[in-house]
Amino acid sequence: MDDLYRYAIKGLENKASLIGANAIIGFSLDFDEISGKGKSMFMVSALGTAVSISADRYVLFKKLSELKTFFDESLISSEEYEREKQRIRSQYDNHIEIETEQLAYEQELLEERQREREEAMKLREIKIQQELKRKEQNAFFLAQLSKSHSLNDYNVGDIIEIIETGDCTSIEGFTEDGRISL
Repeated sequence: MDDLYRYAIKGLENKASLIGANAIIGFSLDFDEISGKGKSMFMVSALGTAVSISADRYVLFKKLSELKTFFDESLISSEEYEREKQRIRSQYDNHIEIETEQLAYEQELLEERQREREEAMKLREIKIQQELKRKEQNAFFLAQLSKSHSLNDYNVGDIIEIIETGDCTSIEGFTEDGRISL
């Protein structure tokens, strides 16, 4: 049971860390026994809300003030005072650094998504333009075809040249009204 407990806690901590959280609130742990067909096993469910707790600078000032009081009252040595002061400040500085990195990462993601949207819009515009051009070419080709040949002269799969552009394409089929589909 202890191993299951530690495994569940470690799993929550890892998942919270991956999303940039530094604490888990509302933590609950549930052990269940599952049995059937003469076999049984334990299942552990660990639940909690991953959060990012920011350091309050007034808490920092209070801790430093209390530490200074301990030093002034000779309860700690100057070496202990300096070491503890550095530890307290590094906790605060580390949190600010992590928060800054997280904000920069989120901004980078937003910019990347915007670039992807713009690229998708450009691709859609290109496809629309290509389709319009293809339809214009098809209409022009049909106009030319009606002047010089009959539909009976062509079969599906025949390669034809579009006079306007010099492009070659194959006939995909014929419409019910007797036009060629490219």
